[in-house]
Amino acid sequence: MINGGSNPANFLKPLKSLTMTKQEFVTDLEYNVIEETKEAIQNAHDLTDEELEELEEMDEYNLDEFLDKYDEAEPRSREDLAEEMLADMNDEESIEIWNEYCNDSNDKNGRIYPNDEDFFKLFFTDVYEVVRVISFGDYTFTDDYVYFDGYGNLQTFNYYGDKNCPVCQGDLVQWLID
Repeated sequence: MINGGSNPANFLKPLKSLTMTKQEFVTDLEYNVIEETKEAIQNAHDLTDEELEELEEMDEYNLDEFLDKYDEAEPRSREDLAEEMLADMNDEESIEIWNEYCNDSNDKNGRIYPNDEDFFKLFFTDVYEVVRVISFGDYTFTDDYVYFDGYGNLQTFNYYGDKNCPVCQGDLVQWLID
């Protein structure tokens, strides 16, 4: 807080000496305001090391610049935080979260599986059916992941975010914040 925070002694610090000149008073007051502003900015924002270093160098000459920069910054929304969380995950973690979403929303076709022999053993006993779902889908044997599209055909992709990846980021983010 710029007004000295909860400690009144901090706010009154410039008034300690009655023999203080006006310049000393202004300098001391500016110092207190700047230090408290630095502390408030640091507490209110998740700053990078570079921003912390820049903040430490802040003085009366660039105080307004800092205030403008951080006053305009809006707090991050829950959506932004969920998107950041997803962006920090690896493919397996993201796909696991997506599969949890599919289970929670009863979307069995949206689930993603490893594209391996176990997948085919689990879902197919008829070779003709395998040929059909591969022919009418967009299946590549060497892709890492597979899922059933809305028609029951197979789609494959290699990584989270790939053009064939069924994950709808918006739905997933909404589910995470609800």
